[in-house]
Amino acid sequence: MARSPPPPRTVAAAAWLLLGYGVLSLLRLWWFGAGLPSSATGWAIWAVALLVFAGIARSLYAGHNLTRWVVAVIVAVSAVLMPVYKPELPTGVHLPVYLLQFVLPVLASLLTFTASARAWFGRAKQAAVSR
Repeated sequence: MARSPPPPRTVAAAAWLLLGYGVLSLLRLWWFGAGLPSSATGWAIWAVALLVFAGIARSLYAGHNLTRWVVAVIVAVSAVLMPVYKPELPTGVHLPVYLLQFVLPVLASLLTFTASARAWFGRAKQAAVSR
């Protein structure tokens, strides 16, 4: 079986940004929220959350076009609904972390729609169909 070519830098960056978003989300809970989990169940939930973000990042890196579109739709819906559910921005130290947490998935989604990424996802899709 032939190895597929590595993804363009934009797709690799998008995968890392989504993984960073997942880690930042948990760190934000720790720093500004409830702190570290106090039970095995809490730690299991954190582990599952990290695995989900790692799986999404890996799926993008592997060239799954459906993942790219699902991420884009979720990010777009979240960006539109954010002002409804969070009408006030946090203040102080919370603000830069909050803004970074908003920008990371938006940037990751945009990077998967650059010309090189679109061409690469198209080739990955064609390779999957021809198998």
